[in-house]
Amino acid sequence: MALGVVLAAALYLVVVDLGINAGRIHYGVSVADVDVGGLSAPQAVERLRQHGLRLKNTAITFSAPGADCSFLPAELGWGPQPADTTKIALDVGRADVPLGAIADRVRAWLGGVEVGWAGSFDSAAVDDLLDECETSASGQGFEIDRDRLRAMVQNAVVTWPRPVSFRFPLIRPSSS
Repeated sequence: MALGVVLAAALYLVVVDLGINAGRIHYGVSVADVDVGGLSAPQAVERLRQHGLRLKNTAITFSAPGADCSFLPAELGWGPQPADTTKIALDVGRADVPLGAIADRVRAWLGGVEVGWAGSFDSAAVDDLLDECETSASGQGFEIDRDRLRAMVQNAVVTWPRPVSFRFPLIRPSSS
């Protein structure tokens, strides 16, 4: 009897959850701190488009004492791709049916699920930026951790609000 009540309650919660989120992004889903939970696809695309343009066209600076390098995410070939990103957000709680979908829905309700922006960077443009940053830092006697800087650049692109400057990931003063 108790098992029947538990199963009935679980089934009821699933039906309610499906009704609340029908045709919408599941509540609790965000894209890099932009809440899109409960929005329809067109609403999410518009919210992400507006935020993505701000991300794409706002300068990012990395610095150390006396050295810096700045860039726009657009210069690295990064664009927000709001429609593709919305599709990723819509998949939360709908992909990997049944167990993966249920797990995603529970995570979204309890603590939220954050998905990343769709798209990628132009690797040659990123390498050029890293070269520029290394030149700037080495001119002041610093050596940067190139791999860590690459990861930091990709993370900085989707960070909002952005600090005035990010610190170069320094290895040690260069010997030159």
